[in-house]
Amino acid sequence: MSAFDELYAIAAEAKRREGGGHRRDGWQGSIGALEMFDLRRISDALEAARQSEGQPLPEHYALPDYPGQAASLAIDGKTVGSHGLTLVDGDTCYQATAGVDGVTPALQVRPRRWLRPIGDEREAWTQFGDVQRTGAKALDRALVIRATSRRAAAVFLTPALIEQLVRLGSQVRSVTVRPEAGRTFVEVLVEVRDAARAEPGIALARAAYFAMQTLVATPGGFAEASEAAALELDDVLALVERVKETVAFLAGHVARVGDGVEARLELDEPAGLHAVLRVEPAAARELRATFRGDLPLPHITRATRLEPEVGFLKRAQGLVDPKVGDAALDRAFLIEGDVALARVALADPMAALRLAGRGGSLAIDAAGLSARVPRLALDDDALLEVVVALVASWREAALVAAGFAASSRQA
Repeated sequence: MSAFDELYAIAAEAKRREGGGHRRDGWQGSIGALEMFDLRRISDALEAARQSEGQPLPEHYALPDYPGQAASLAIDGKTVGSHGLTLVDGDTCYQATAGVDGVTPALQVRPRRWLRPIGDEREAWTQFGDVQRTGAKALDRALVIRATSRRAAAVFLTPALIEQLVRLGSQVRSVTVRPEAGRTFVEVLVEVRDAARAEPGIALARAAYFAMQTLVATPGGFAEASEAAALELDDVLALVERVKETVAFLAGHVARVGDGVEARLELDEPAGLHAVLRVEPAAARELRATFRGDLPLPHITRATRLEPEVGFLKRAQGLVDPKVGDAALDRAFLIEGDVALARVALADPMAALRLAGRGGSLAIDAAGLSARVPRLALDDDALLEVVVALVASWREAALVAAGFAASSRQA
């Protein structure tokens, strides 16, 4: 007989004697319904303990109780990251971070919250790309998946991960995948009351870790021919050569990353400013171009955005938006934010108008100048025009922000 069986026998015998003896009021009693419930609860607890005898304690028992403290996250006996409690917007959340070798596109999964602030949506859009549809209506109603590659999102959403996401529902804050320095990290945020209730969050972290392993190990990049968005190898090589020729006057290098091409650039004047230009498939024989470049503009507290003034609604907004004083630019762009920063973004008017003509947008925030052209035909001339416009806009904006009295466009 095990210790658990002995304990149960002692507890049951004590209850029996207590119920069958004499009470203080002199009446002989018996075991009542509530006492029988206690016995059943004790029995269930002892049976659960018997089943786990000799097994390690569940991981949430070792989780620190206070936000800010972390413990090692172990999977299959190997430490892969850390986890603990943290405070997010005043709410207690379970947070886990784990990493593996290899690089994948960044992506993020969140439960769909229809009343989420617009600013939060914009931040997610700029960091992780477009919303990717899974094709399952129930899943698309429940989750928002943002990624630059539809296939990357599809590979990451393993059945085990979906099961845990559905199990937790709106308790999930986010599941985020980010590449960094040759590795990929996944971060899980789940709202919890305390460490004792973190077991479902830990299960989600494990599923997300295995999903990230699957994503990293997926061969052939992250574009599928079935999506009609992938470039043939010859197209990709030609695209690399074209981008190299376009940015040859800058320091930097160009390479294929995932299902697109990235150019990492550095200006010679003002020195020390860097940028990343990415061109990738968007649809059948179409590309998407994104750009992010440093600017010597400290102390920016609010972003300024310039969207192409296309469509009735934006043209109506354009009647009352801020103006930079150039009729062509004011007709081309809807400005939201500071006029002085808008003038910096439009320092090369011809480049800006070229981008507006391709449906491109510009923005300046604390991280620098960003630009996006969402749809671009897979055509050498179109690609050349957009890439030159992106680089020229950055170069002129950097010169103006650095206080140079004249720029190349004024020569």
